[in-house]
Amino acid sequence: MMALLREVCQMQNYEASEATNGRTALQLAAAERPDLVLLDWELPDISGIEVCQELRRAGLSVPILMLTGRSDDRDVVSGLDHGADEYMTKPIRPSVLAARLAANLRRAFATSEKVDAGISSRLALLQGVSVFLHHSPAALRRLAMQSVSVDVKAGAQLVTQGEPNHFLFIIRTGSFQVTVTTSQGKPLPIALLAESDFFGAASVLSGQPAAASAVAREDSTLVKISRDNLLAALAADSRARTEFELVVGQRKAILEGAYIRTGSGGTAQIVCFYSPKGGVGKTTLALNLAVTLARNHPGEVLLVDFSLPYNHAALLAQLAPTSSLARLAEVDSDFDQRLESALAYHRAGFLVLSSALAPEESDLIIPALVNRALAVLQPQFRFVIVDLGIVLSEVALSLLEQSQAVIVVASPELLIVKDLRSLYVILRDVLKLGEERIHLLINHRSQTVTVGAREMEKLLGVSVALEIRHDGKRPDEAALHGEILALSSTRSPIARAASHLARLIGRNQAG
Repeated sequence: MMALLREVCQMQNYEASEATNGRTALQLAAAERPDLVLLDWELPDISGIEVCQELRRAGLSVPILMLTGRSDDRDVVSGLDHGADEYMTKPIRPSVLAARLAANLRRAFATSEKVDAGISSRLALLQGVSVFLHHSPAALRRLAMQSVSVDVKAGAQLVTQGEPNHFLFIIRTGSFQVTVTTSQGKPLPIALLAESDFFGAASVLSGQPAAASAVAREDSTLVKISRDNLLAALAADSRARTEFELVVGQRKAILEGAYIRTGSGGTAQIVCFYSPKGGVGKTTLALNLAVTLARNHPGEVLLVDFSLPYNHAALLAQLAPTSSLARLAEVDSDFDQRLESALAYHRAGFLVLSSALAPEESDLIIPALVNRALAVLQPQFRFVIVDLGIVLSEVALSLLEQSQAVIVVASPELLIVKDLRSLYVILRDVLKLGEERIHLLINHRSQTVTVGAREMEKLLGVSVALEIRHDGKRPDEAALHGEILALSSTRSPIARAASHLARLIGRNQAG
């Protein structure tokens, strides 16, 4: 039973302390003040009922869930009368247990007297920070309770290059300029950070002096978390720890000068990837094209993920974006700098802009915001690769209309033919795209082939620009490990396809 409880807690990202008898449970509860107690009736020293009574006498008001094999009504009444909030009889399914835990924690967090207005405010801020999006509610609440709110005046320098820093700073209101001092002693602006972004992560995780300075541009409010408390929350091998390390790596690359962009001297070519069906490898191909183009044009390739409501490009590239285009929807001043600070840098030399970090942000993506962003970004890049979702929204149609190349990705099957015919009508007749701008790519995602490329050409009345043969499990394994085949396996069919597309797009640009 203990193994099942432990597994359910791990699956839900709950931190759990175990006690093998009642007296140890009482000592743990007194020392750690848990958010919830799972209590067995039958214990080797004292009964679960006695433990429950002692916990309530000690003032512990958190939910207590009693687990027992006793199903008699009198036992149920006795357990509830002695302080238990729920009485669950064995055996209990893991999914049911997980749901009961989540429901009781939600109610506890909503009504707990320990969560005052200040803690609630800090908790709300943490819930919107990119690297905390996958934290468990209990872990976030603990960080909110351990954190401190700080008000600073314009010009205040909270982190200084070359000096120790022991805090992660999260911006609630206001903005901070991040700079590095060059060898000539001049401050070089690196990023402009604002609401829900953070600084100090690299020095906090490494324990080394800060590699950059952070200065308040205006009167601002922050929440700061000490290094000890942050590291305690970032368990080794956890997703949260990985997210932080990815952010630190991205920012370190920028500070070391790996990401220097002077602009392409023109307007970027927009290349849209689209498919009317999911699961055809569209995002994988877009990432591999970005890597391939960046070999000859480092720092001049941008991949924008408009695959709404879920963005997967950054995840597949093992990047951790700290902001998104959606989070800039209401920004009036400093939009250009805020947008540039939202770009995530990949070691292969390209950058990624996520349109949304959470599905609920996708409603903020409208054509006006997209066009505003493109006006800033196109002069700074040579190529803007756009990964579109399957919905032909107003945003998607606008981007397709502006693109110089549309890569239509399809699997070789009859079920997709009808959708492709409708798509070509939209591209040709509605958006008025010429045939030279539309390129059909057939990707064999499985060994089973319903129809071949030649049959697809006959059914659609268009030419297939490129056919990618099935490559076994390699694409899925690469995605699982955050690898991009154009980097790790240059002779793979997908990597070769990316090279072909790069040459095709290069010819379009030259023309």
